[in-house]
Amino acid sequence: MSCCSKVLDKCIEHRPSGSPMETDISLSDMEDNAEEGVGIELPRSTCPLNIQEFIAANKSTGFLTPRSPEFISSEQFIHHLVYIHFKLNACIEKDASTRPMWMLSYNNLNRFLVGQEHLNSIKNVFKVKKMTKFQYKMSSKLAFWVMDKIIQEQVQEEVSAQPEPSTSNAHSFS
Repeated sequence: MSCCSKVLDKCIEHRPSGSPMETDISLSDMEDNAEEGVGIELPRSTCPLNIQEFIAANKSTGFLTPRSPEFISSEQFIHHLVYIHFKLNACIEKDASTRPMWMLSYNNLNRFLVGQEHLNSIKNVFKVKKMTKFQYKMSSKLAFWVMDKIIQEQVQEEVSAQPEPSTSNAHSFS
C-alpha cells in the first residue's frame, strides 16, 4: 500500500470542519453554488499515467467492485484522471528545502480534495448532482494514487540527476 493511500482515511477523518461524511455527502455550505459547476468543461492536459495501473493497484479494495472496468477505462473517467493530474502538478510546491516542500504540497492536495473544483469534477464524471461517499472516496483514492506517481517521478528525476560516484579516489586508498 502506498504512503498516500494510507493517509486517505486519515484525511477523510480529519477533513476541515463542515458537514460530516455520510453515505450521501451533503456539503450544504459548498453545494449552494455547486449546481452551476455541474456539466462545465474542466481544463485538460496530457497525462502520462495509465488507468490500468490504478485498477491493478486497487483491485482488492472494495470501492472498485461496484464499477465495471469499462467505466473506469471510459473517456469520462480518463478525463477525470487527466484533470486530477493537472491539478496535483499545480499543488506541488517548488521549494528548495524538501520537508516544507512536501508538507505544503500535501496541504495543497488536501485543500484541493475538499474544494469545489474537485467536487464539481466528481459530479461531472459520475453525472450526478449529489455525490455519494463512495464516489468521493474513489476520486480521492485516485488523487492520492496520482500524487504517489508524481512523487515517484520527481524522485526518479532527482536520482538520475545525481552525478555518478567518482572512481578516481579509489586508487588513492590502495
